[in-house]
Amino acid sequence: MSDFELRPRPFNLNDIPDAIDIVRAAWAFDEMDTDIGRVTTAAHYLIKNLAASNIGYTIETPSEPDGDLNAGRVAGFLLGHIPDLPLPGLLDSDEGREWAKNIDDLWMKQTTPEEREAWARDWFTGEKLTTDKATAAGLMPTSPSKLMLFAVDGRLKGQGIGSALYNAFITAHSGFNRDHAVILNTDTWCGWRFYEKHGFTRLAEVPVFEDESEKANADASPIGAFYLYGKLPDRISQ
Repeated sequence: MSDFELRPRPFNLNDIPDAIDIVRAAWAFDEMDTDIGRVTTAAHYLIKNLAASNIGYTIETPSEPDGDLNAGRVAGFLLGHIPDLPLPGLLDSDEGREWAKNIDDLWMKQTTPEEREAWARDWFTGEKLTTDKATAAGLMPTSPSKLMLFAVDGRLKGQGIGSALYNAFITAHSGFNRDHAVILNTDTWCGWRFYEKHGFTRLAEVPVFEDESEKANADASPIGAFYLYGKLPDRISQ
């Protein structure tokens, strides 16, 4: 794609449909048995992260269409939370609350209680286990900014979109929370090498097994891992 302008702008509610498509393409959501269940869970996942964020950025596709990429679509987005940032939450409006309600209603309609229970368990497991482990080791930063959700259209990776979004977030962090760390949760199946490239250190790692009962088996091999990464204040500018 030519003439791609890496100019992040604030995430707005009109970006939600495209962001849902990107999230659905990036994550399996295999707790759900149907595709509509996976789509509505992607929407639910996005909305939950929007509700916890007070800052977000988007980069759009170029003004001229290229192949199957329509002009002005979301090419990538980043959501984050910066303590004491004087901005409202991204859903703190009548329109935002309406988005949240409609998506939550659709998710409840298109998924079963068992699927939702499995999803809630999986969604919170990695964050809780790695946070607990880092805290027990004395590695959990105080009052960190947090990168909540970060995704780029898979057809557009390698063009600097992720780095441009990340740099916009770090600039905001440096303006409001520069004396504290930046953290994020990720796992084996996400682009964790991107964060190491940008100076993050792995603070905690928890193995993931195909079956939870395998945890007690010393011979069992994990299928992946949950990670907690952090970037300390003296490395933010690097």
